[in-house]
Amino acid sequence: MNRSSNLTLKTNTMKIILMIALGLFLLFAGSQAWTYFSTENTEQQAYNVIEQEGNIEIRLYPSATLASVSKKGKMGDISSDGFRTLAGYIFGGNEDQKSIPMTAPVRMVENSDSTVMSFVMPSKEAKEGLPQPNSTRITMEQTETVYAATLRFGGFMRSADLKSKKAELLSWLDKKGINYHLPIEYLSYNPPYQTVGRRNEIYVRIDY
Repeated sequence: MNRSSNLTLKTNTMKIILMIALGLFLLFAGSQAWTYFSTENTEQQAYNVIEQEGNIEIRLYPSATLASVSKKGKMGDISSDGFRTLAGYIFGGNEDQKSIPMTAPVRMVENSDSTVMSFVMPSKEAKEGLPQPNSTRITMEQTETVYAATLRFGGFMRSADLKSKKAELLSWLDKKGINYHLPIEYLSYNPPYQTVGRRNEIYVRIDY
């Protein structure tokens, strides 16, 4: 094979590699765009914004129905197991074998020795009556109407970020003279495979 043929082969190989890379990029970008718009169209837990300052909001949350599961340990210990258990319930693991739409956010709260993960039930299904879960680990709860302070941020929920965001929110409440009630809750609005346009929130109940 002469020098010209080698150069042509290398050029064609580079073109193929670039085309494959471009195809993979477009596939990734398309899947992320679909995930983003799908998440934006998912029913979110209702609330009214009472006051806002930057990424911090005071909200009024009406009563809602939660399906919850708990496990000993921190958030990392329940993230996969808890999600699978709750997803099983809404995907037909209930007495009526009924599919229940997914909503946002997924709520998590760390207690002294365990973590609770909760799915907010969609308003229509909650009003019509929800089937009992097959899993005995899942509990159903009707929350009270509450005021809460939230701080919104992007990216993934990393321990260092959560610690600093919690300190930021509580410091803001202290400066405002607003009484709050621990523990902190962590709200996640996106599936783990979504890498862009992520929304997370720190949440704490307040007296307002």
